[in-house]
Amino acid sequence: MIKLPDGLDLKIFPENPGVYIMKDNEDKIIYIGKAKNLKKRVTSYFSGRAKDTKTVSLVMNIDHIEYIITDTEMEALILESNLIKKHKPKYNILLKYGSGYPWIKVTNDKFPRVFKTRYRSKDGAKYFGPYVSVRMLYDHLKVIHTLFPIRKCNKKVPFENPKQKPCFNYHIKRCSGPCIGMIDQETYNSDYIDKILLFLSGKYRELIKVLEEKMNEASQNLLFEKAAKLRDSIDIVKEVIQKQKVYINESSDIDIIGYFNFDDLISISLLHIRQGRLIGKESFQFDLNHNTEEILEDFIARYYQNADLIPPEIVIDTPFESENLLNEYLTKKRGKKSVIHAPKIGQKKDLVDMANKNAKFSYKVEKKITDRELVLIKLKEILGMEKEPRRIEGFDIGNLLGKTSYASCVSFFNGRPDKKNYRIFGIKSVDGPNDYESMREAVARRYQKLKNDNKTMPDLILIDGGKGQLNSAKSMLDALGLEDQPICSLAKRDEEIYLPGESDPIKLDKNNESLRLLQSVRDEAHRFCNTFHKKQRDKKSLKSVLTNISGVGESRKKALYKYFKNIDKIKSATLDELESIEGITKPVAKNIYDFFRD
Repeated sequence: MIKLPDGLDLKIFPENPGVYIMKDNEDKIIYIGKAKNLKKRVTSYFSGRAKDTKTVSLVMNIDHIEYIITDTEMEALILESNLIKKHKPKYNILLKYGSGYPWIKVTNDKFPRVFKTRYRSKDGAKYFGPYVSVRMLYDHLKVIHTLFPIRKCNKKVPFENPKQKPCFNYHIKRCSGPCIGMIDQETYNSDYIDKILLFLSGKYRELIKVLEEKMNEASQNLLFEKAAKLRDSIDIVKEVIQKQKVYINESSDIDIIGYFNFDDLISISLLHIRQGRLIGKESFQFDLNHNTEEILEDFIARYYQNADLIPPEIVIDTPFESENLLNEYLTKKRGKKSVIHAPKIGQKKDLVDMANKNAKFSYKVEKKITDRELVLIKLKEILGMEKEPRRIEGFDIGNLLGKTSYASCVSFFNGRPDKKNYRIFGIKSVDGPNDYESMREAVARRYQKLKNDNKTMPDLILIDGGKGQLNSAKSMLDALGLEDQPICSLAKRDEEIYLPGESDPIKLDKNNESLRLLQSVRDEAHRFCNTFHKKQRDKKSLKSVLTNISGVGESRKKALYKYFKNIDKIKSATLDELESIEGITKPVAKNIYDFFRD
């Protein structure tokens, strides 16, 4: 139970919908939230249930809480959005665009301009992007300025001085001359800017339809030169469409929201699909102040509060509690139906997966880490370690013909095999197959030597097996004075992770990347052990067969094995090959050759 701030009585909060406003001891607003039931929501912050560190930090800074009652939950959502926009509290999510990608800006002038910018401000202009590919941005600007003779200058238009002359763009017909009154505001906006907005919004079919109507009208009026220009404009737009990959077999507009969260940060990726084609991506990063569902809900409300376009469909990864409320809110803002939903299969699910991958990439860029580093950081958290397991050593036990036991030890560094540190231990103190005792001997020999040589211990030891194998290895580490050495085991049957002193195993999703890393170490230890066993079996098989050949003793067996490696190669060897081996005389070579052919 988190201690209540002095003077805060939870009983006074009403059970109505509304907005709660948390303030610190300086009367500064630190968090604003909405609730269907104010009393239940505020009380939940001080319950005994586990909370993340950021939420605990928020609660520890609360001095007093104010609230505003509303008639409906929808009114609470709208009020919350407006208050957050105004006060920008420390613990609320505030939209922050990642990576500094450029935008295309359409200014809010009488005769708007269209150009590239890296800054998005609240100046009434329309912004399109951000563009991850700067080349695509310049391609779009090139199309716009080729199709539409809009002004590029930042001068005040029309000119106040009638003697002022238009720029060079007007003379080469790249500008319609609003500066000298050659086009009025209404025509400029309807003929050029409205079409540019269709183009930048990805509404290519609508734009082509408008251009085709204008082309047919010009043709009917015998304005063939104008009709030809419009035809060329249509071809240019179609060329742009052909360059863009079709991601979904639908003509509607869809926004796809994906996310990736870990540690203290959540990264959100927003993909804009217009008429089936991906036309843009936006990235956002937020501190992980609350649970993921709350952050996604707040993000959707904040983002679409000021969005130029709310699509009829917004696709997310998993459904959440206030989905119906947000649907109502977005529908009201859009003026038409807008629906949030979470598909389980199909093209839209694939697009959500793609958005999640983009969010993960943005997370890595923000944190300046690689894929492998991220896996190691996650594994550290899963196993409760103090540092990332950059060096992992994995053990496996195998038996040769049920008699001789061997242990393999493989080493991984930063998620990759480090083969120069691989080891094989022939078990000496154990008669017959006994995995537990064999594991104790292998662990003892490996880490006693590292101790004696003053070498660094691995960050993590991985044992192939369940509790029994883990306990055997752990008991030997304790005997060596290595009680704090991180160790775990991975049982192959259900891929469960066991930790010392823990009765219940850790179960991870089969696609979890940290689990896959442990599986790679375990499987490599198994492979290395089996490869060694195969060599030993081949060697014993070779020696047993060669014993029956006249003139072949121990030294000649070793020479033959060293040269041919296995019995099959000796069987197929030519007489000249056999005679070329040091220590094999011509008569002995003839005996070996004839033996395998009789």
